Amino acid sequence: MSYFYSAASYAVLNAGMQERAARLFKKGLRYRLNAREPVLSIYLRRSRYAFVHSQLDTLNLDETYRAYLRSIVLKHEKRYEDAWETIRDIDHDALLPLKVRILYDMKQLDTLIGLSGKGIDVLGHLNLHQKETLLAYMLRAHHFNEAESMIEHTQQHQMRLRTLFDNESSRAIAKYRWQPFRKKYLGMAEDPAPDALPSLLPVIESLDMPLQDTAHVLLVNRFYDKPDYRSALNRTSVSYLNEKPELLQYISLEALHTLDFSTPQTDSATSQLDSLLEHYHSGSAGGKTLEAIHDLLPQVKLTQNHIRSLRRLILDGVLNLQDDRVIQLFNSDKSAYTVFQDSSMFLERAVSRQVDDFVYSNFSSRIREKIFDQLVNTLVQSDEKIRLPKHFLHYLKKNRHKKRFNMYMLVRHTYRQGDITQGEKYIHELDLEDQFKLRLYLAKFQFGFNELEEALAQVKAAQRIKDRDPDLYRHFIRIHHYRGDITDRLEYIRKMKEVFPDRLIDREDEMAEDEYTLLREEWTLDVDAPPLEGTDPDKILFVLNKAYPIINGYTVRSDEMIQSVKEHGYHPVIATRLGWSPEHEGYETPSQYDEGIDAYYIDRSDEYLTYRTPLRTYFEQYAREIVDIVEKERPHAIYAASNFQNAYAALSVGRQMGIPTLYEVRGLWQYTQSTKNPHFYQSERFYMHEKYELKCCELADKVTCISESLKDFLVGKGIDASKITVLPNGVNTDEIAPVQRDEALVQKYNLEDKIVVGFLGSITDYEGLNLMLEAVHSINADRRHKREFVCMIVGKGPARDDVINKARSLDMMDQAIFPGKIPREEVQNYYSIMDIAPFPRKNEPLCQLVTPLKPYEAMAMGRRVIVSDVAALNEMVSDGVNGRVFKAEDVDALINTMLETIEDDALGHQAREWVAANRDWNVVVKDLFGLLPPIPDPEDRKEESEETG
Repeated sequence: MSYFYSAASYAVLNAGMQERAARLFKKGLRYRLNAREPVLSIYLRRSRYAFVHSQLDTLNLDETYRAYLRSIVLKHEKRYEDAWETIRDIDHDALLPLKVRILYDMKQLDTLIGLSGKGIDVLGHLNLHQKETLLAYMLRAHHFNEAESMIEHTQQHQMRLRTLFDNESSRAIAKYRWQPFRKKYLGMAEDPAPDALPSLLPVIESLDMPLQDTAHVLLVNRFYDKPDYRSALNRTSVSYLNEKPELLQYISLEALHTLDFSTPQTDSATSQLDSLLEHYHSGSAGGKTLEAIHDLLPQVKLTQNHIRSLRRLILDGVLNLQDDRVIQLFNSDKSAYTVFQDSSMFLERAVSRQVDDFVYSNFSSRIREKIFDQLVNTLVQSDEKIRLPKHFLHYLKKNRHKKRFNMYMLVRHTYRQGDITQGEKYIHELDLEDQFKLRLYLAKFQFGFNELEEALAQVKAAQRIKDRDPDLYRHFIRIHHYRGDITDRLEYIRKMKEVFPDRLIDREDEMAEDEYTLLREEWTLDVDAPPLEGTDPDKILFVLNKAYPIINGYTVRSDEMIQSVKEHGYHPVIATRLGWSPEHEGYETPSQYDEGIDAYYIDRSDEYLTYRTPLRTYFEQYAREIVDIVEKERPHAIYAASNFQNAYAALSVGRQMGIPTLYEVRGLWQYTQSTKNPHFYQSERFYMHEKYELKCCELADKVTCISESLKDFLVGKGIDASKITVLPNGVNTDEIAPVQRDEALVQKYNLEDKIVVGFLGSITDYEGLNLMLEAVHSINADRRHKREFVCMIVGKGPARDDVINKARSLDMMDQAIFPGKIPREEVQNYYSIMDIAPFPRKNEPLCQLVTPLKPYEAMAMGRRVIVSDVAALNEMVSDGVNGRVFKAEDVDALINTMLETIEDDALGHQAREWVAANRDWNVVVKDLFGLLPPIPDPEDRKEESEETG
């Protein structure tokens, strides 16, 4: 049925029925990793990337499966680095074939070798041609042992690959790198000067023939990219190699097109172009390769693969659309115009105007209409903030009544430009039914841009046209849900249930009614949980939202607590949240948490998925699970960590069964959500969450929190100060310690003699990273320091694209580096190259209340730390003692602080000393032991045992 749904989805999309196409798209998915996806194939073959990306954004998919599908799409677009970033950190065997193919496309030999070293059959995930090509690359890079190991661990084509290996590795040309060869056979300690190359010929000619071949190949590959050497190389090595075409396979592609190689090409123009494009997409092509691509383009009949490559070249800004050869290609190849039938061509600001002018100037009106019609069908589903170039916009204005989607795109663009009056004029040119549909369409995208007031206004305008419609109700439900309007959301869910019950989402009405009740009535435990008689006096039950093997700030803190209490003589037991398991995040569920530490990964997500279960039902079932664990383990205390959805049931069970409880407040979700959505702040759902957070604090016998500012907040909300203890975040200073500067990263990012201002963590808006970019840009532009400053922002997060766009808008992409998310084991390497580590958090409630973990890691690494003066960060940094403090959201203050800090060589050392003395986990958790029931003396236990015996 997948094939049927796939074809039907594409057909109805072309007929203009997007909602129906989306539903069929969802049905066409296989929902299995590494399975053929016909619905993806049919859209990708026709380059409908925008529609697919929009579906992956909105569908309720398992995150690993979503990342898998997204990576396939990006790979097809030849966005190999983005494809790799999407799945790199997901540890799941089913993703290995895709990972290997992407790494092969990028020619990332080191990473592929690393996978092979872990026992993975890398070659087994490639076709024969790819296997042979990969081995050839490896042998020419002198990875002989690694290549042989790969062959040993694969099954298919092993004999053929072994023969290839034996033939290639036996050649002298494959055995030598330049420097050892230069020293051993040319007798030179240093590289020759350009004018010395001719004098090397007698020395080379005295060698055996295989070594002569090797010498000339090595000379070319070593010096071809140095202009001073090219003339001498052409007279010596190139003239030699032109007589031996069999050696050209060992010459860098870039060198072949840089120097005067005149040996006739035996490959067709298409094969040559394919080879050059593969070289380009691997990220190693230079100007001469691009020039050769321009030369070959008019000589080939374009395939779909070529079309995708040309799009990539245009978007990368390296295909010159003004070049006569490119114009000739598009004039001679009737299918070449399809290059421009992709929304990215007209959305990417750097190229959209150039593309628009090219299409207008070089194609007939009939072809332009084909391009623009296809674009409209694609763009109408795009979730981008669309600004259209002039010729395309003129086409839409002229043809706005010809097709419905033309008007949709025109109005959407007009609204985006801020011309509301003109947008309304366009809307009122339509009949009422079309006005209704267009307003809901606009509301959908305004909602996607977090313009909730504008979206709500459009839906209300649509309601004045027609009051009974399932799509209208769905828009109201979606907007009110995101705003946190519990009562208004329920009103429209009730209307939907009454008039269009088949359009309700699974259990949606139950969850809305349940949330409404929780807002007005307090949930109390109604589960059989009799008082517990006789407990294990050293056993502590930790009830956690998540736990290892997932690694993030939350689980690291939990583990430090757990390991510390274990070392102190307690027996910790772990329970993780109902409706969650490590498998949801691509990990296997372990049989136990750690040696000597049992864990209950409750899961049961098939019935009680956290965000698909009414909360009262969820609390009741979670409480039953905790009661079963308590009766089995008989803990002497329960330690439950935030938020309330995780802790409320456990604390209620503890209270009813007479077990001492401790609630740890690590953050306030309602404030985090408000940073993403200002409309959520002080909404009904905001207050409901705050109500139950405070109820958890009231229920617990003792409360801990991670900052003094958070304690002050809780006290201000009525929680008894005497029951609250601050246990700040910490860091393991034995594991995280200064290391030597990673010279490989310095070379990789060209950081020699530059000052690196670095951030490592989740990239969110409230981190204030745009301010950091502005400060670095200003320092460099005004030449405030003799050395250049460079921004390095390591990580992923919802604001990453916005931060990159900020760097682009400042024209400082050459001063900004965005490596993406890195494995945890590489964190120290990246910190080692950072001179200053700013944390310029904004002046927002969340930042005032919650302390991040990362500043302590930076201090432990001996970095110079700078923080904004929000309350939570002021608790972590004392100005001039372990870092510097500047006024939040003040770019001049940040600039001055950076310039002062870079001159303070002792600050990083002071930070390291301070954090080791005050915030090492061994120091932090000491206060925890005073909150737990004391462990009985062994003699007391013996006497108690004898009495009860």
